[in-house]
Amino acid sequence: MKLKSLLLPLGILLTMLAFGACKEKPDDTPTVKTTIKLSKATAELKEGTTLLLSAILTPQEAKEEVTWESSDSQVATVTKGLVKAIKAGEATITAKLANGNSATCKVKVTPKEAPAPTPTPDPKKPGSGDQPGKGDDKNIIYKLEFEQASYTVEKGKSIQVKAIVTAIGNNELPEGIQAKVTYSGGKVMIEGKGEDQLAIVATNGKVEGVNLGKCKVKAELEGAEAVECEVEVIDAKLDIPAGAKLAFECEDELITELNFGPWDSGKWVTILFVDANNQKLEIEGLSNDDFKIEIPKVKDANGNEQNLINVGFDGWAPNGFKGTGTVKVTFKKNTDYTGQITVTVK
Repeated sequence: MKLKSLLLPLGILLTMLAFGACKEKPDDTPTVKTTIKLSKATAELKEGTTLLLSAILTPQEAKEEVTWESSDSQVATVTKGLVKAIKAGEATITAKLANGNSATCKVKVTPKEAPAPTPTPDPKKPGSGDQPGKGDDKNIIYKLEFEQASYTVEKGKSIQVKAIVTAIGNNELPEGIQAKVTYSGGKVMIEGKGEDQLAIVATNGKVEGVNLGKCKVKAELEGAEAVECEVEVIDAKLDIPAGAKLAFECEDELITELNFGPWDSGKWVTILFVDANNQKLEIEGLSNDDFKIEIPKVKDANGNEQNLINVGFDGWAPNGFKGTGTVKVTFKKNTDYTGQITVTVK
């Protein structure tokens, strides 16, 4: 009996030791608490603009959810870090973690400057137009307007046309923007003939008169509405001294009559201006195309009228018919100047 009573407490003790050995050892590693900070601590925005704030968590592998709030949603709102400035004032944007840690960004919203009123382009008036710019600042409105609504250029001469660039609103005009304006045009459609080139237009706005008439020149700039001006090509203005008169020259001599045999070759006759003393006047830009020439008629053997002479690229030449007549010449640019010369084909 005494041995049995001793064995019983010993069994209970072994059971208790075994039970204690089966329990897990408690984890005494300290828990790391995630912290948060924002990409900006302060910011200044204009009304209507936005700013994206980034939440930076430590440790980097942390996956905790971030909640956002604004202290004054009438001044600025925030959605997943995207801050939108509503009206002038100050607001604090807060990013929070579930563990209680948070970070803030103080946002100051300033008023948006009021843009100048945008004029409404008149579609009937050439040389005006505007539309929003396409550069870095989307708020820029470029406007093109020609210095003149219409220009004139003498045939064979050149002028410079220019469309001025302005920026509507509160934006400064970007440097070098004027040089980006390009020009084109100078052509018209003629019924039955197709396209006719009245003026040669360089991209820099230089316009050279080619043929008489009116045409359009267009100015273009990326970010602005294209505009047009009218260009009229006119006859060159010649400086003719008072008292000048028309005369005729052949083989470097002034002539008052011209004689041919029926089959003679052509003779080069130049129409020119002389002074009261029959001295030749040098007038820049003058050519035979500036004169209207009326050729006399004679009758052939059948009684039909024929030109006494032909006037063309090979000069003045007989037409194969005998006779005498008067060639009349009128200056196209000023019909007060006329002249005549007697022509005989023997």
